[in-house]
Amino acid sequence: MSASISLFASLEDYQSLRDYALSLGLELVPLLQGDSLPEDPAQKPFCYLSCVPESQLRTYGKPPGYSYALDPLLLFQRPYFQEPYLVAGFIQWSTDSKAHAVVTRPYYQKLARWVRREWNTAPDSIAYIGPAAGVLLARGARLAQQLPTP
Repeated sequence: MSASISLFASLEDYQSLRDYALSLGLELVPLLQGDSLPEDPAQKPFCYLSCVPESQLRTYGKPPGYSYALDPLLLFQRPYFQEPYLVAGFIQWSTDSKAHAVVTRPYYQKLARWVRREWNTAPDSIAYIGPAAGVLLARGARLAQQLPTP
């Protein structure tokens, strides 16, 4: 079981959401150990939000990766704007590990409440859209679930 909240955001909106997550004590963690996480979410949208420092996370596989089955992590597909598209992202809370779900649930709930309070519902969608992304949408940007990879 899991819960998730879908998001559309401009870079400004994403940065506000990221800053709020950081203020809760979360950090952005790449999917793979030793991988970089670019500031621009369009370059590498998938990552985790972790309440545990990356140096303390356990890894599995080759190359070594992180998992919410091993540590208390929220899956985060960072939303972004790549003209003319607002590309969807999401925050997902998993209950695959009951022990980790207990730890991550309050973080997920705080993030979801913040998004619901600060952002609006996207037109014809159950997703939320940040204020600056709403302006882009009004100026002709289009909503997309994903873009093809080059």
